[in-house]
Amino acid sequence: MLYSNASWLRLSLSLSSLALDFLRRHAHNKLVWSMSTNETRERFHGPIRQLTYALAVNTSLLFVRAIYRAAELADGIEGTIIHTQWPFVLFDGTMVVLAMFTYNAFHVGRPMDSEQEFNDKLKSTASRDWDSDFMPMSDRNEGAVV
Repeated sequence: MLYSNASWLRLSLSLSSLALDFLRRHAHNKLVWSMSTNETRERFHGPIRQLTYALAVNTSLLFVRAIYRAAELADGIEGTIIHTQWPFVLFDGTMVVLAMFTYNAFHVGRPMDSEQEFNDKLKSTASRDWDSDFMPMSDRNEGAVV
């Protein structure tokens, strides 16, 4: 169990560093590959920025929890950390509850379009033949035999 927790810590740290690198590059408009001179990226704003901050807060909270769990398990079954209740409540339970509340306050569904807005956007692109995207390649040919 200690090994899986340490593996999760390593994976979380590496993915967080990749996310921070992406956000830094996006903020300074310096991507890995060069863009054309007339192409610019929009900055994160509104709900996407809030979701990014919520994700950072949740990752931090769960990272603190994982560090506590690693210390608890490294101390062993008879250790003082595992037999003391207040650190468990503070570093395990509270971190999960705060992460849950953060995701409920900044829910990912809020910035999405409503069903009506989505259908309107879909109808506005009716000039494209949507049926051909889902048709097998053999049926797209005029001389195809089904």
